[in-house]
Amino acid sequence: MGRWQAAGGPRGPALADSIIDSLAVRAGSLTALAKQKQRGGPRANRGHAHLPSGHPKYNPTIRTNPQMIPGDLKYTEEHEWIRQEGKLVTVGISDFAQDQMTDIVFVELPETGRKVSAGEAIVVLESVKSVADVYAPTSGTVTEINSDLEHHPEYINESPYEKGWIFKMEASGEITAKFLDAEGYQAFIDTQ
Repeated sequence: MGRWQAAGGPRGPALADSIIDSLAVRAGSLTALAKQKQRGGPRANRGHAHLPSGHPKYNPTIRTNPQMIPGDLKYTEEHEWIRQEGKLVTVGISDFAQDQMTDIVFVELPETGRKVSAGEAIVVLESVKSVADVYAPTSGTVTEINSDLEHHPEYINESPYEKGWIFKMEASGEITAKFLDAEGYQAFIDTQ
């Protein structure tokens, strides 16, 4: 005699129906939670604004589902970030971009010394979900690559603005491209 029979629970086809009903309820709950998260519902990433005002981590300025957008960088509509120091430009992808791609598993880096034109695709990122190009923000020469990404492409997901930088280049002339500041980039991704 099984434990269901000893406990007075359902037997035979009734047991199977009970298990199927239980699984359907659980699956429905998970589907509902996933939809709530997509809509920014109660279980979405909410920052700290949801905490009581007396809580030590309370910060009313953090928006629902915030993206990390450092104010000292510039951004492109292709979701790259740019740190410019004179003619030297460091490039990576934004937190928003890495979040959309999910787990990055491979990075095809350019050769150092390669001459590139503004808007040219020079890096390929592969994730478990998609493949994306990274573009040169200006014309110039690739001076350095983040070779750590060859063995640790996950650095782009874990630390897109620090350990996950992708390449550096020296601009061949004055940088005339119009990049977005942090506020402009936030407004741009809010429309995505």
